[in-house]
Amino acid sequence: MLTTARLALADEDVDAAETAVAQAILLADSLTTEPASLAAATLNRLQTRLSLAADGFATDLEMVAQDLQAASSELNLLIVGPTPETELVEATSTPSETSEGDLVTPSPTETPSSTPTPTTSP
Repeated sequence: MLTTARLALADEDVDAAETAVAQAILLADSLTTEPASLAAATLNRLQTRLSLAADGFATDLEMVAQDLQAASSELNLLIVGPTPETELVEATSTPSETSEGDLVTPSPTETPSSTPTPTTSP
């Protein structure tokens, strides 16, 4: 359904895209996962993106396309399961501020440093 929605949107068939998103929401709502698991978090993100896409048809088709892309990525993660790299990032990623105030999230290839930072006393 996500592929159908994305293709219909690319073909500027908004009605077909909306119908496919509505069907995808129903299908996603019928999925179950183990509570408090990575799969449950992934399913929640999938459902959120589908909901955002459904709500965006009236206002911003470009954002709908982005939400559908993100939903497709979440669905793929849900189907395939997380890789060990993804699990590490999910478990350790917390945004940090840069000097410009922009938020930076570690990429999947980054791993936390196990080397302690030396401190000096005055």
